[in-house]
Amino acid sequence: MKSLLKLSLLSLLLTVLIVQCTTIPTNTRTVVKDEPPKSIINYHKGSYESFLLMAQNQNKPILLEFWASWCGPCIRMDNETYSDRALGHFINQNFVMYKIDADSFDGLEAAGKYGIDSYPALLVLSPDGELKEYIKGFYLPNSLQSMLKKHL
Repeated sequence: MKSLLKLSLLSLLLTVLIVQCTTIPTNTRTVVKDEPPKSIINYHKGSYESFLLMAQNQNKPILLEFWASWCGPCIRMDNETYSDRALGHFINQNFVMYKIDADSFDGLEAAGKYGIDSYPALLVLSPDGELKEYIKGFYLPNSLQSMLKKHL
């Protein structure tokens, strides 16, 4: 009987320890997967065709950003690069920008058209749509701004 009591107490103690070790504290930050990007870039909100017309009318170089929701470096670009005020102002003043979800039907078609093979990808095009540069991967704000300055 004493062994059964000891075994029961040991089992209860072990259960309490396991629960305490696996319980998540209530003061931890909850991460929301669908929170809006932190970018301050003025992305064009209309169709791709209306975007191209706007670019021609404004006579500004075009930036096409290809991204995917599952892409870690794409998320870093939004959080660390496109959220930079100086870069955001520079892009908004000198370029027109369109963000293309590579997982959408239109995004898959556009990625195929331009030969996009990795994400994030940023294409620099002339106002009439001629490809000037294909920038692959993650860049810090100053590095990206330096790369884009040569297209002005």
